[in-house]
Amino acid sequence: MVYIHGGGYYVGSGNSLSYGPEFLMTEDIVLVTVDYRLGYLGALSFEDQTQGVPGNAHLKDQVMALQWIQENIEHFGGDPHLVTIFGESVGGASVHMLMLSPMSKGLVHRVIAQSGCALNTWNRGNLGTGNKIAEIFKIDEKSTADIIKKLQQIPMKEFVTKIQSPGELGVRVDVPIDYSPVIETQTNEPAFIPKPIIEMISEASNNVPLMLGYNNNDTLIFQVQKRLYTGTAFIFDNLNETIPADLDLSHDERLNLLASIKDTFFKNGQIDLTTNIGAISEYGLGPWFVTGYLQSIQKHLAANHNVYFYVLSSDTTLNFFKRMHPVTGTYPGASHMDELGYLFRTPYAPCFKRDSLEEKSFRQAVKVWTNFARYGKPASEEDTFKSIKITDLNDIVYINIINDKVVNSNEPHKKVWDFWRNVYKTHKRVSN
Repeated sequence: MVYIHGGGYYVGSGNSLSYGPEFLMTEDIVLVTVDYRLGYLGALSFEDQTQGVPGNAHLKDQVMALQWIQENIEHFGGDPHLVTIFGESVGGASVHMLMLSPMSKGLVHRVIAQSGCALNTWNRGNLGTGNKIAEIFKIDEKSTADIIKKLQQIPMKEFVTKIQSPGELGVRVDVPIDYSPVIETQTNEPAFIPKPIIEMISEASNNVPLMLGYNNNDTLIFQVQKRLYTGTAFIFDNLNETIPADLDLSHDERLNLLASIKDTFFKNGQIDLTTNIGAISEYGLGPWFVTGYLQSIQKHLAANHNVYFYVLSSDTTLNFFKRMHPVTGTYPGASHMDELGYLFRTPYAPCFKRDSLEEKSFRQAVKVWTNFARYGKPASEEDTFKSIKITDLNDIVYINIINDKVVNSNEPHKKVWDFWRNVYKTHKRVSN
């Protein structure tokens, strides 16, 4: 099982301090965690893609890790013919793209995309980040080749210090993000993303079982971050920034959609500091996760791929991210990243007793993940719940992981999914 960490393509590491293997090691698997280039070092690209810097270095690093695993994992007791890749947030988007890319053909056999997929609009990048960096360093050469030579002369410490600013990282879904992937259409070398991602799904280079999912209160992360940094509550100050970039809307259509969002998700159509945090988190699931999942599932079903869905609703002291702020800790369910506390021994993991709810809960989550790695489905024959593939975009069947129990269910966050189904049925989509 190969884990790809999240962090917005900007921060993070696969180190054992962050992702301790102890929980997953209770099952008979071999765990590999990898690092890859981050920030502008991972997302460096030029509009002239013929000069050897077409973009997506971060994703190509992940391919190199998978190639190494094919060549060496047998020496560690692993099976190169049964490689499961799983990742969270941009790690979820990454493993989904690794399933699709021709560069990783034959390297993966199972895919688990956690709280992120290839078609989430925050996974759209900006081509030409190299020119932006050249401006920062006041490089005035005109040709791409000359700019690259100048950049290569900059000491690494100076390069990283000057451009790796946290201020560059955003959570918006309405505009491309510098660190996210780009389409490589003009490169002279193998391309990781040779065409719009949505077109790659129908001809996925690895037609393997896929499990998608998120946490039931995933966007509570916005509250945690805002309160930790500013002490104030998070609200959507500008709803216009929450409309996904893949929707092609006229001015009037945009205004109508904004009005519909307010009427559907917010009491009296108002959003201010008195707005219920639960309503804000519920709405956020749509633009940040559900919209990408809807498009992905539709394309995978059309291609007859095996797709499963999960929701993690666990709420114990293992939910490390949600418990970083006492206000958000009072809301039920699991925030963004909280599932990681059930798969890995994190720095925030509490001490707990044998047969405690925490132990039973992590063992249940680990069982679902390792079942999928073994069998290509989340349930074994001994489990009380069933593995049910999605067959209808209008009826999302899923498994709900609630602490130490797993139940089968239909239609997660029905209001959210129904709303965005209707939006994408009635409005034109722009490929990404």
